[in-house]
Amino acid sequence: MAMQIGFFLAIIVLTTGVQAASENQAEFGQLCHLYQLMTEPIAPITLTQGAGEGTKTSPLAAVQNIMARAQKLNISVAEDGINTVLADKAKYKNKAAIDGDTAVKGYFTDKTDDDITNLRAEYEEITTASGDSAAFRKKYGTPLNKQQRDALRAPISTLYVKLIGVKNEIKHRTELAYSLITSARVTLAKAVYGDAAVAPIKDQIKPESPLPAITAANFPWHNTGDRNAVCKTAGTDANKAGMALATDMLCICLKHQANTHDACSTSFAPTQAVYNTGRTPAEAQAAFTALTAKCQNSQQTYSIQELPHLLTSAVAAIKASMGTNHVTAAAANTAANTPGKKAFFYGRFVLAGSAPACDADDASPHQTAAKGICIDYSGLMKPGSDIPWIKLVHSGINQLQAAETEESAAISLVGAAEGLETQMESLLLMKSLLTPAASVLIATSNQPSADAQNKCAKFDNNETDCKNNDCDYEKTNKKCKTKTGTESPAATTGEQAGKKCSDYGNQQECEKANDGIPAGQPRKC
Repeated sequence: MAMQIGFFLAIIVLTTGVQAASENQAEFGQLCHLYQLMTEPIAPITLTQGAGEGTKTSPLAAVQNIMARAQKLNISVAEDGINTVLADKAKYKNKAAIDGDTAVKGYFTDKTDDDITNLRAEYEEITTASGDSAAFRKKYGTPLNKQQRDALRAPISTLYVKLIGVKNEIKHRTELAYSLITSARVTLAKAVYGDAAVAPIKDQIKPESPLPAITAANFPWHNTGDRNAVCKTAGTDANKAGMALATDMLCICLKHQANTHDACSTSFAPTQAVYNTGRTPAEAQAAFTALTAKCQNSQQTYSIQELPHLLTSAVAAIKASMGTNHVTAAAANTAANTPGKKAFFYGRFVLAGSAPACDADDASPHQTAAKGICIDYSGLMKPGSDIPWIKLVHSGINQLQAAETEESAAISLVGAAEGLETQMESLLLMKSLLTPAASVLIATSNQPSADAQNKCAKFDNNETDCKNNDCDYEKTNKKCKTKTGTESPAATTGEQAGKKCSDYGNQQECEKANDGIPAGQPRKC
């Protein structure tokens, strides 16, 4: 029994302690969390490449690596004029020297000296059989002969041009995403400190860096404003509660008095503690710095995929807390104390016979009728409206979501770039198939046609007629066959027996030679 009594006494002591201080600890924690989300750096845009955990890199860096490899593949099938320039460092030492040679300058019109240096280095890797270059040569069998280069140039160059287009699209989308993230950070900074405080530091705000410090004189607090004047009722005037998160954090933690301010943290002690009289923005900024030091230290960066969800949840938690942190000092028996009136009070307030309010000018505003260490947002929460700084948070969320769309597109395009590189690589690896195919074609073109073979075959067993018809007679088996080396008309590629196309002096002579030949019949030229 004694143990039970001791247990209940402990509960009473703990409960009394919570009521006497830290009344707004929960709300302070919510605002701290949101403040940290809006001021910490944002993780850079990355994708993971490679096996296992892989390597993180940006989409632009990934496609630049792809372009570097693909450019080597493209140079492997370059025209003779390009190879001539890249091979001769002495004669074509720079862009000016190349431009002085009309035979080759057209190949390098849009290139700079640095471009030419890079191209030459890659050309040497393709043609040099030492060091890292040896691996490239071994894999792709470079340098290619002219026939291989001529055959592969068009398909590989076409793929390379497409790859350049993909790279440019990735660059555009990455830059747009970065711009949207930067804009979102500026918007979120305005939600924290207000327009006037952020304007001087706007150009210093970067996605990957913590939010720069604002000038103390620009802190969002009415010049010579006391706690109740700034905080009791939120509004749309500059430096009033509702216009900046920093202001509202102070509002739920300061009392309209000259000593203890322990509603959020028992260890919060602003240098200038008198807030029942006017305070300057710089003094309020000093108090805010001391207050945010009581926030749990997170120092965590979030990606643009995570941050919009975290911001949305944080705002939802704040709104869900409105109207809930109250104590009842007397019977709440009037219309003024209906749920509708208290719905948008944020922080501790008291319900009693009179209407609740956010006056914090009593020794115990957390337990006195018509008092409270809170902010009354009722005037701002009309249909279709919202607290101004929360509106800015939603705007920042929209910008981050737009950036995430661009980021996703850029990452998908890296996959497309990899596919184009793979096609280029496959073509180069299949070069060995070109020479045998050409040999077969040449060998086939030198075979006698079926008509020629049939013409001679009908003279089998007749040596005289076989020879009279320009065929060879084999006496051992009495077969009549086409003479060795005789080409079929179809294999002459436009040349007729007797006179060749090259025998005609010009196009007019060629066309004249074809006069009178019926349609569908072989042409002389």
